[in-house]
Amino acid sequence: VYDMSKQESLEYALELAKEVHAAGAKMVLFGNRYNVDQGEPVEVDIMAAKDAAVRNDGNAIESSSLMDAVKLVSSAMDEPEVSEPAAGMDAMSPDGNRRSSISAAIDSVKSWFGGAERGRANQGVLRPSLKGTKTMKVARREGDVNADLRPVQELQDSESAVTCICFGQEKYKRNYILLATASKDGTVVIYRAYRTEMEMACVNETEFPLDKEEGSNAAFAQPPQDNSNIAVHSRLVGHSRAITSIFFTLLEDQVVTTSIDKSVRFWGIDSGEMLKVFTDSSPVPVATFLPFNPQVFVAANSNAVLRLVNVQNGMVLQKLKVETEVRALKFDDTGLFLLAGTKS
Repeated sequence: VYDMSKQESLEYALELAKEVHAAGAKMVLFGNRYNVDQGEPVEVDIMAAKDAAVRNDGNAIESSSLMDAVKLVSSAMDEPEVSEPAAGMDAMSPDGNRRSSISAAIDSVKSWFGGAERGRANQGVLRPSLKGTKTMKVARREGDVNADLRPVQELQDSESAVTCICFGQEKYKRNYILLATASKDGTVVIYRAYRTEMEMACVNETEFPLDKEEGSNAAFAQPPQDNSNIAVHSRLVGHSRAITSIFFTLLEDQVVTTSIDKSVRFWGIDSGEMLKVFTDSSPVPVATFLPFNPQVFVAANSNAVLRLVNVQNGMVLQKLKVETEVRALKFDDTGLFLLAGTKS
């Protein structure tokens, strides 16, 4: 960290950066803008600081909030593996000199994210869940933490196969994000996926208007006592066959499902109550809202027909016959074009 209004602080930070690089770790060169924002002149060469960060295999960022650096690190956790030291070198740096306190701190921080600790094999945070190729197995034996696909947490609410899942948006709830899972037997479970301590720190100063409008529910404020960070919010029962797609409404007060049972259903998130049912003449593989008109949705059925439907009265505004069954729908960023993925 250096003060952008003091050249000597940058010089000192660059010396530490060399030591960080020598220790085999990546680093973030953080330019503190606080004094500059208060009116003091910028005395450091920002481009020189960025160049120095690149030369030392790191990143540079300038901000008055340290959380910006935390977000940068969180989004770029692809760290290189550190090679095992030679025998008797546990407390040494790569050049054979005794390690300084900053080197030890670097190793400690790296271990939080699954990086290999000096002098012992990498244990990591996650456990392997899927068998890999021979190359992956060799990489695993060599201590590469990225060699496997690994679960962070596993959920199983029923014996029925999961057919689709959908996350809510991060901007609505301060303490958690909604997660909807749908099954082959037609059931839906809505979960509250609570934020980690680091995530809570990152959103500490963020406004969540919907939380204030709806009133904070004390029962949902804290994660469950078993430290799982995930809790069941509601269960939705009504479909008779497998669910084919699921998505939240714009304000996340409802969730929409489509199913092989030839229906599109709207559900209340908190109550789990089925609010509306729209039936079709054949199974409905997928549906989606119009981006700029949440009162209208598009549904595709297995007879290769797209229908534009009014949510309020169920009126079909338009029909479009295509050549083959549509399995996926997605509007582009402009909301003017609808992309359809077909069976053939």
